Amino acid sequence: PCGAGSTTAQAATPGPVPDPAPVTITIVYDNTSTDPGLRADWGFACVIETPGSTLLFDTGTSGPILLHNLRALGISPADVDAVVISHAHSDHFGGLRDFLFQNVEVTVFAPASLPEGMRNSIAEGGTAVEVITAGRELFPGVAVTGELPGSPPEQALVLETPGGVVVV
Repeated sequence: PCGAGSTTAQAATPGPVPDPAPVTITIVYDNTSTDPGLRADWGFACVIETPGSTLLFDTGTSGPILLHNLRALGISPADVDAVVISHAHSDHFGGLRDFLFQNVEVTVFAPASLPEGMRNSIAEGGTAVEVITAGRELFPGVAVTGELPGSPPEQALVLETPGGVVVV
C-alpha cells in the first residue's frame, strides 16, 4: 500500500501508444496516509475513474472511515457506478454496508467465495449483486479476473490505460 492519494496509471509499453482515455486510481482507504485530512485504518479501498465508469474497488474495514475519506477527497458515493469486492476478508468489504446506505443503485460484483448470506444481505437492501465466477469485462476497458487460486481466493481488476494494462 502506498497511502491514500491519487495517481494516473501509466504503464510503459514499447512503440506507439494507442489513444485510450486516462484512468485515475485514487486510494481512499489504507493503513497509512500522507494526507492529514484522511483517516488511516487497516484495510483497502480505491476509486477507479474511467471515461465511462466510476468503480469502488473494495470498501475497507469501517464504513464511517470510508465515507469520511471519500468526502475529504471530494468523491460522492452517488457518483460510483459499481463496487467490486476482491475477496471475503472484512478489511476489504467491511465498509460496504455503510456505503450502500449512501448509494443503493450500484451493482456489487462479488467473488463466488463471498459468503452467500452476505450476498443475500446486500441484495435484500435493493442492491444488484452479480457473483463473479470467471473473468469478464464489466465496463469498456475494465475487466475482472474472476477468482484466482490462493488462500483466500481473490479477484483483481484489469484496466486498459493509455500506457498499457494495469492490474489492481
